[in-house]
Amino acid sequence: FFFLNRVHFLDLGKAMRAWGLLVVAAGAAAQQPMDDPVIEPSGVKDPTGSVYPQHSLTKPFFAPDGISIPNWNWIGNTVVTDEYVRLTPDRQTKRGAVWNTIPFSGQSWEATIHFSVNGQGKSLFGDGFAFWYTRNHGELGTALGNTEVVDGLGVLFDTYDNHQEDHGHPWVSALVNDGNGVYNHDEDGKHVTRGGCQSFFRNMDHPTYARVTYWHDLQFLEVKMRVAEEPDWTPCFTEKNIVLPSGYYFGASASTGDLADNHDLFAVRLGTAPVPTEAQRAEAAKAKEDASKEIGSMEMAEKMKNMKHMDPHKIVTNHAEQFGGHAAEEPPAGPDDDEGSGSGMIVLYVILGLAVIGGVAYVVLFKQDKQKFDY
Repeated sequence: FFFLNRVHFLDLGKAMRAWGLLVVAAGAAAQQPMDDPVIEPSGVKDPTGSVYPQHSLTKPFFAPDGISIPNWNWIGNTVVTDEYVRLTPDRQTKRGAVWNTIPFSGQSWEATIHFSVNGQGKSLFGDGFAFWYTRNHGELGTALGNTEVVDGLGVLFDTYDNHQEDHGHPWVSALVNDGNGVYNHDEDGKHVTRGGCQSFFRNMDHPTYARVTYWHDLQFLEVKMRVAEEPDWTPCFTEKNIVLPSGYYFGASASTGDLADNHDLFAVRLGTAPVPTEAQRAEAAKAKEDASKEIGSMEMAEKMKNMKHMDPHKIVTNHAEQFGGHAAEEPPAGPDDDEGSGSGMIVLYVILGLAVIGGVAYVVLFKQDKQKFDY
Protein backbone atom coordinates (compact mmCIF):
# COMPACT_ATOMS: atom_id res chain seq x y z
CA PHE A 1 0.00 0.00 0.00
CA PHE A 2 2.84 2.39 0.93
CA PHE A 3 4.68 1.52 -2.27
CA LEU A 4 1.62 2.12 -4.42
CA ASN A 5 0.90 5.46 -2.75
CA ARG A 6 4.56 6.49 -3.16
CA VAL A 7 4.44 5.68 -6.87
CA HIS A 8 1.16 7.55 -7.19
CA PHE A 9 2.66 10.56 -5.38
CA LEU A 10 5.73 10.61 -7.65
CA ASP A 11 3.58 10.37 -10.77
CA LEU A 12 1.43 13.23 -9.48
CA GLY A 13 4.56 15.32 -8.86
CA LYS A 14 5.81 14.66 -12.39
CA ALA A 15 2.43 15.60 -13.80
CA MET A 16 2.40 18.86 -11.84
CA ARG A 17 5.91 19.76 -13.00
CA ALA A 18 4.98 18.92 -16.59
CA TRP A 19 1.87 21.10 -16.30
CA GLY A 20 3.98 23.94 -14.92
CA LEU A 21 6.40 23.69 -17.84
CA LEU A 22 3.50 23.76 -20.28
CA VAL A 23 2.11 26.90 -18.67
CA VAL A 24 5.51 28.63 -18.84
CA ALA A 25 6.00 27.55 -22.45
CA ALA A 26 2.55 28.82 -23.37
CA GLY A 27 3.28 32.19 -21.78
CA ALA A 28 6.62 32.44 -23.56
CA ALA A 29 5.07 31.50 -26.89
CA ALA A 30 2.42 34.19 -26.46
CA GLN A 31 5.07 36.84 -25.91
CA GLN A 32 7.52 35.99 -28.68
CA PRO A 33 7.04 37.05 -32.32
CA MET A 34 4.87 34.81 -34.46
CA ASP A 35 7.70 34.05 -36.87
CA ASP A 36 11.46 34.28 -36.77
CA PRO A 37 12.86 35.23 -40.17
CA VAL A 38 16.65 35.24 -40.38
CA ILE A 39 17.87 38.73 -41.27
CA GLU A 40 21.60 38.88 -41.80
CA PRO A 41 23.73 42.05 -41.67
CA SER A 42 23.36 43.93 -44.94
CA GLY A 43 27.10 43.75 -45.62
CA VAL A 44 26.78 40.00 -46.20
CA LYS A 45 25.42 40.80 -49.67
CA ASP A 46 28.69 42.45 -50.69
CA PRO A 47 31.23 40.30 -52.60
CA THR A 48 33.61 40.29 -49.62
CA GLY A 49 30.91 40.36 -46.95
CA SER A 50 30.55 37.72 -44.26
CA VAL A 51 28.98 36.92 -40.90
CA TYR A 52 31.14 36.69 -37.78
CA PRO A 53 29.80 33.54 -36.07
CA GLN A 54 32.19 33.87 -33.12
CA HIS A 55 30.60 37.24 -32.28
CA SER A 56 26.98 36.31 -33.10
CA LEU A 57 24.32 35.07 -30.70
CA THR A 58 21.92 32.77 -32.53
CA LYS A 59 19.87 29.63 -32.01
CA PRO A 60 20.56 27.01 -30.91
CA PHE A 61 22.06 28.97 -28.05
CA PHE A 62 23.35 26.10 -25.97
CA ALA A 63 26.50 24.08 -26.53
CA PRO A 64 26.20 20.26 -26.66
CA ASP A 65 26.58 20.20 -22.87
CA GLY A 66 23.21 21.95 -22.61
CA ILE A 67 24.60 24.43 -20.06
CA SER A 68 26.97 26.94 -21.68
CA ILE A 69 26.68 29.24 -24.71
CA PRO A 70 29.69 29.11 -27.04
CA ASN A 71 31.68 32.38 -26.86
CA TRP A 72 29.15 34.06 -24.58
CA ASN A 73 28.60 34.53 -20.83
CA TRP A 74 25.42 35.64 -19.11
CA ILE A 75 25.16 37.37 -15.73
CA GLY A 76 22.62 38.78 -13.30
CA ASN A 77 18.96 37.90 -13.78
CA THR A 78 19.39 36.75 -17.39
CA VAL A 79 17.72 33.45 -18.31
CA VAL A 80 18.58 31.50 -21.46
CA THR A 81 15.93 29.30 -23.08
CA ASP A 82 15.88 27.31 -26.30
CA GLU A 83 14.01 30.13 -28.06
CA TYR A 84 15.36 33.38 -26.62
CA VAL A 85 17.65 35.05 -24.11
CA ARG A 86 15.63 36.92 -21.50
CA LEU A 87 17.84 39.70 -20.16
CA THR A 88 15.25 40.61 -17.51
CA PRO A 89 11.82 39.27 -16.65
CA ASP A 90 8.76 41.47 -16.22
CA ARG A 91 9.58 41.95 -12.53
CA GLN A 92 10.84 44.91 -10.52
CA THR A 93 14.50 45.67 -9.79
CA LYS A 94 16.16 43.19 -12.16
CA ARG A 95 19.42 43.47 -14.12
CA GLY A 96 20.94 41.10 -16.62
CA ALA A 97 23.43 40.94 -19.45
CA VAL A 98 25.16 38.72 -22.01
CA TRP A 99 28.75 39.33 -23.14
CA ASN A 100 30.81 37.98 -25.99
CA THR A 101 34.01 36.47 -24.59
CA ILE A 102 36.09 37.11 -27.74
CA PRO A 103 37.41 40.63 -28.43
CA PHE A 104 36.60 41.96 -31.89
CA SER A 105 39.75 42.09 -34.01
CA GLY A 106 38.24 43.92 -36.99
CA GLN A 107 37.49 47.60 -37.51
CA SER A 108 34.15 48.15 -39.24
CA TRP A 109 31.10 46.04 -38.38
CA GLU A 110 27.33 45.76 -38.49
CA ALA A 111 24.97 44.19 -35.94
CA THR A 112 21.40 43.13 -36.68
CA ILE A 113 19.47 42.66 -33.43
CA HIS A 114 16.21 40.70 -33.30
CA PHE A 115 14.55 41.63 -30.00
CA SER A 116 11.26 41.92 -28.14
CA VAL A 117 10.28 44.25 -25.30
CA ASN A 118 6.94 43.33 -23.78
CA GLY A 119 5.10 43.36 -20.48
CA GLN A 120 1.87 43.84 -18.59
CA GLY A 121 2.21 47.62 -18.26
CA LYS A 122 0.00 49.65 -20.57
CA SER A 123 1.20 53.21 -19.93
CA LEU A 124 4.06 52.77 -17.42
CA PHE A 125 6.96 50.39 -18.05
CA GLY A 126 10.75 50.32 -18.03
CA ASP A 127 13.62 50.64 -18.02
CA GLY A 128 14.97 49.33 -21.33
CA PHE A 129 17.91 47.47 -22.86
CA ALA A 130 21.18 48.33 -24.63
CA PHE A 131 23.62 46.95 -27.16
CA TRP A 132 27.30 47.53 -26.33
CA TYR A 133 30.75 47.59 -27.90
CA THR A 134 33.09 48.46 -25.02
CA ARG A 135 36.50 47.76 -23.56
CA ASN A 136 35.15 46.87 -20.12
CA HIS A 137 32.57 44.10 -19.90
CA GLY A 138 30.89 41.67 -17.53
CA GLU A 139 29.65 44.22 -14.97
CA LEU A 140 26.16 45.21 -13.83
CA GLY A 141 24.90 48.71 -13.06
CA THR A 142 22.20 51.31 -13.64
CA ALA A 143 23.08 52.11 -17.28
CA LEU A 144 20.24 49.90 -18.55
CA GLY A 145 21.89 46.97 -16.80
CA ASN A 146 25.51 47.88 -17.51
CA THR A 147 28.04 49.73 -15.37
CA GLU A 148 27.75 53.52 -15.25
CA VAL A 149 31.29 54.16 -16.56
CA VAL A 150 32.16 52.53 -19.88
CA ASP A 151 34.84 52.96 -22.52
CA GLY A 152 33.26 52.58 -25.94
CA LEU A 153 29.80 52.65 -27.49
CA GLY A 154 26.31 51.79 -26.33
CA VAL A 155 23.06 51.97 -28.29
CA LEU A 156 20.33 52.54 -25.71
CA PHE A 157 16.71 51.46 -26.14
CA ASP A 158 15.24 53.43 -23.24
CA THR A 159 11.54 52.90 -22.52
CA TYR A 160 11.05 55.18 -19.50
CA ASP A 161 11.64 58.94 -19.34
CA ASN A 162 13.35 59.59 -15.99
CA HIS A 163 14.07 63.30 -16.44
CA GLN A 164 10.75 64.19 -18.14
CA GLU A 165 12.16 66.54 -20.77
CA ASP A 166 13.67 66.87 -24.25
CA HIS A 167 11.83 64.07 -26.08
CA GLY A 168 9.34 61.23 -25.90
CA HIS A 169 9.90 57.55 -25.17
CA PRO A 170 10.72 54.85 -26.12
CA TRP A 171 13.93 56.58 -27.18
CA VAL A 172 16.90 55.12 -29.08
CA SER A 173 20.23 56.94 -28.72
CA ALA A 174 24.00 56.43 -28.70
CA LEU A 175 26.14 56.49 -25.58
CA VAL A 176 29.72 57.45 -26.47
CA ASN A 177 32.26 57.51 -23.66
CA ASP A 178 36.02 57.29 -23.20
CA GLY A 179 35.87 55.93 -19.67
CA ASN A 180 35.63 59.34 -17.98
CA GLY A 181 31.94 60.24 -18.25
CA VAL A 182 29.36 58.84 -15.83
CA TYR A 183 25.90 57.63 -16.84
CA ASN A 184 23.37 59.32 -14.56
CA HIS A 185 20.29 57.11 -14.40
CA ASP A 186 18.03 59.90 -13.13
CA GLU A 187 18.84 61.95 -16.25
CA ASP A 188 18.86 59.01 -18.69
CA GLY A 189 22.56 59.61 -19.28
CA LYS A 190 21.91 62.76 -21.30
CA HIS A 191 25.44 64.09 -20.65
CA VAL A 192 27.06 61.07 -22.35
CA THR A 193 24.49 60.35 -25.11
CA ARG A 194 24.19 61.62 -28.65
CA GLY A 195 21.58 61.61 -31.38
CA GLY A 196 18.39 59.65 -31.05
CA CYS A 197 14.91 58.95 -32.34
CA GLN A 198 11.60 57.88 -30.90
CA SER A 199 10.64 54.32 -31.85
CA PHE A 200 7.51 52.47 -30.74
CA PHE A 201 8.99 48.98 -30.58
CA ARG A 202 7.25 47.75 -27.41
CA ASN A 203 4.50 45.08 -27.15
CA MET A 204 4.48 44.26 -30.87
CA ASP A 205 2.98 40.98 -32.08
CA HIS A 206 5.46 40.80 -34.97
CA PRO A 207 9.28 40.70 -35.04
CA THR A 208 11.17 43.89 -34.20
CA TYR A 209 14.75 44.65 -35.22
CA ALA A 210 17.52 47.19 -34.83
CA ARG A 211 20.54 47.56 -37.09
CA VAL A 212 23.75 49.23 -35.86
CA THR A 213 26.49 49.94 -38.42
CA TYR A 214 29.93 51.39 -37.73
CA TRP A 215 32.44 52.42 -40.41
CA HIS A 216 35.86 52.82 -38.81
CA ASP A 217 37.51 54.65 -41.70
CA LEU A 218 34.66 57.17 -41.84
CA GLN A 219 34.26 57.38 -38.04
CA PHE A 220 30.56 57.10 -38.82
CA LEU A 221 27.72 55.40 -36.90
CA GLU A 222 24.27 54.64 -38.26
CA VAL A 223 21.25 53.16 -36.47
CA LYS A 224 18.11 51.94 -38.22
CA MET A 225 14.91 50.38 -36.85
CA ARG A 226 12.43 47.89 -38.26
CA VAL A 227 9.42 47.77 -35.95
CA ALA A 228 6.48 47.91 -38.37
CA GLU A 229 5.03 44.88 -40.12
CA GLU A 230 6.40 46.12 -43.45
CA PRO A 231 9.93 44.86 -44.16
CA ASP A 232 11.39 48.36 -44.39
CA TRP A 233 14.23 49.83 -42.38
CA THR A 234 13.57 53.28 -40.93
CA PRO A 235 16.55 55.59 -40.37
CA CYS A 236 16.86 56.47 -36.69
CA PHE A 237 20.03 58.59 -36.40
CA THR A 238 23.63 58.95 -37.50
CA GLU A 239 26.63 60.15 -35.54
CA LYS A 240 29.98 61.31 -36.88
CA ASN A 241 33.54 61.56 -35.56
CA ILE A 242 33.24 58.42 -33.43
CA VAL A 243 36.50 56.53 -33.00
CA LEU A 244 36.17 52.94 -31.80
CA PRO A 245 39.31 50.79 -31.69
CA SER A 246 39.63 47.08 -32.22
CA GLY A 247 39.81 44.71 -29.27
CA TYR A 248 36.55 45.70 -27.55
CA TYR A 249 33.68 43.35 -26.64
CA PHE A 250 30.10 43.09 -27.86
CA GLY A 251 27.30 42.62 -25.36
CA ALA A 252 23.73 43.44 -24.38
CA SER A 253 22.12 44.35 -21.08
CA ALA A 254 18.77 45.38 -19.61
CA SER A 255 17.29 46.57 -16.34
CA THR A 256 14.00 47.17 -14.58
CA GLY A 257 13.23 49.42 -11.61
CA ASP A 258 9.91 50.19 -10.00
CA LEU A 259 8.52 49.53 -13.48
CA ALA A 260 9.32 46.43 -15.48
CA ASP A 261 9.27 44.62 -18.83
CA ASN A 262 10.52 41.43 -20.41
CA HIS A 263 13.62 42.26 -22.46
CA ASP A 264 14.27 39.39 -24.87
CA LEU A 265 16.90 38.72 -27.53
CA PHE A 266 16.12 36.25 -30.31
CA ALA A 267 19.31 36.84 -32.28
CA VAL A 268 22.31 39.14 -32.55
CA ARG A 269 24.09 38.71 -35.88
CA LEU A 270 27.45 40.41 -36.38
CA GLY A 271 29.00 40.81 -39.78
CA THR A 272 30.97 43.08 -42.08
CA ALA A 273 29.73 46.60 -42.61
CA PRO A 274 28.29 47.29 -46.08
CA VAL A 275 30.11 49.47 -48.57
CA PRO A 276 29.21 53.06 -47.60
CA THR A 277 27.25 55.20 -50.02
CA GLU A 278 28.63 58.37 -51.57
CA ALA A 279 26.24 60.39 -49.42
CA GLN A 280 27.57 58.75 -46.27
CA ARG A 281 31.16 59.39 -47.35
CA ALA A 282 30.37 63.04 -48.03
CA GLU A 283 28.59 63.46 -44.71
CA ALA A 284 31.49 61.91 -42.81
CA ALA A 285 34.06 64.05 -44.67
CA LYS A 286 32.13 67.24 -43.91
CA ALA A 287 31.90 66.30 -40.24
CA LYS A 288 35.69 65.78 -40.07
CA GLU A 289 36.27 69.14 -41.78
CA ASP A 290 33.90 70.92 -39.38
CA ALA A 291 35.61 69.28 -36.43
CA SER A 292 39.05 70.46 -37.61
CA LYS A 293 37.73 74.01 -37.95
CA GLU A 294 36.23 73.90 -34.49
CA ILE A 295 39.55 72.83 -32.99
CA GLY A 296 41.12 76.03 -34.35
CA SER A 297 38.26 78.28 -33.31
CA MET A 298 38.19 80.65 -30.34
CA GLU A 299 35.27 78.67 -28.92
CA MET A 300 37.33 75.49 -28.80
CA ALA A 301 40.28 77.42 -27.36
CA GLU A 302 38.05 78.62 -24.54
CA LYS A 303 36.85 75.07 -23.93
CA MET A 304 40.41 73.81 -23.74
CA LYS A 305 41.31 76.65 -21.38
CA ASN A 306 38.48 75.64 -19.06
CA MET A 307 39.67 72.01 -19.22
CA LYS A 308 43.22 72.90 -18.11
CA HIS A 309 42.75 71.52 -14.61
CA MET A 310 40.74 68.45 -15.62
CA ASP A 311 42.08 65.16 -14.27
CA PRO A 312 40.92 62.30 -16.54
CA HIS A 313 41.45 59.77 -13.75
CA LYS A 314 38.95 61.40 -11.43
CA ILE A 315 35.18 60.98 -11.61
CA VAL A 316 33.26 64.09 -10.63
CA THR A 317 29.64 63.21 -9.96
CA ASN A 318 26.63 64.07 -7.84
CA HIS A 319 26.66 60.45 -6.69
CA ALA A 320 30.26 60.31 -5.47
CA GLU A 321 29.48 58.00 -2.60
CA GLN A 322 27.80 55.56 -5.00
CA PHE A 323 30.48 55.43 -7.69
CA GLY A 324 33.59 55.85 -5.54
CA GLY A 325 34.39 59.26 -6.99
CA HIS A 326 34.42 62.66 -5.31
CA ALA A 327 32.52 65.89 -5.45
CA ALA A 328 33.80 68.71 -7.63
CA GLU A 329 36.36 70.97 -5.95
CA GLU A 330 38.08 74.18 -6.94
CA PRO A 331 41.49 73.06 -8.25
CA PRO A 332 44.54 74.40 -6.40
CA ALA A 333 46.53 77.12 -8.08
CA GLY A 334 49.45 75.75 -10.08
CA PRO A 335 52.59 77.26 -11.51
CA ASP A 336 50.79 78.13 -14.72
CA ASP A 337 48.25 80.22 -12.83
CA ASP A 338 50.95 82.75 -11.84
CA GLU A 339 52.24 83.31 -15.35
CA GLY A 340 50.05 86.34 -15.93
CA SER A 341 50.70 87.88 -12.51
CA GLY A 342 54.48 87.28 -12.86
CA SER A 343 54.60 89.16 -16.15
CA GLY A 344 52.61 92.00 -14.61
CA MET A 345 55.07 92.33 -11.73
CA ILE A 346 58.01 92.59 -14.12
CA VAL A 347 56.31 95.43 -16.00
CA LEU A 348 55.55 97.16 -12.71
CA TYR A 349 59.20 96.93 -11.62
CA VAL A 350 60.36 98.42 -14.94
CA ILE A 351 57.95 101.34 -14.55
CA LEU A 352 59.07 101.99 -10.99
CA GLY A 353 62.74 101.85 -12.07
CA LEU A 354 62.15 104.36 -14.83
CA ALA A 355 60.32 106.62 -12.39
CA VAL A 356 63.24 106.53 -9.94
CA ILE A 357 65.77 107.28 -12.68
CA GLY A 358 63.62 110.11 -13.93
CA GLY A 359 63.33 111.54 -10.44
CA VAL A 360 67.08 111.46 -9.85
CA ALA A 361 67.73 113.14 -13.21
CA TYR A 362 65.26 115.87 -12.37
CA VAL A 363 66.91 116.62 -9.03
CA VAL A 364 70.38 116.79 -10.61
CA LEU A 365 69.26 119.17 -13.35
CA PHE A 366 67.37 121.31 -10.87
CA LYS A 367 70.49 121.76 -8.71
CA GLN A 368 72.59 122.69 -11.73
CA ASP A 369 70.10 125.36 -12.82
CA LYS A 370 69.94 126.71 -9.25
CA GLN A 371 73.73 127.04 -9.08
CA LYS A 372 73.77 128.98 -12.37
CA PHE A 373 71.09 131.29 -11.09
CA ASP A 374 72.89 131.96 -7.82
CA TYR A 375 76.05 132.75 -9.73
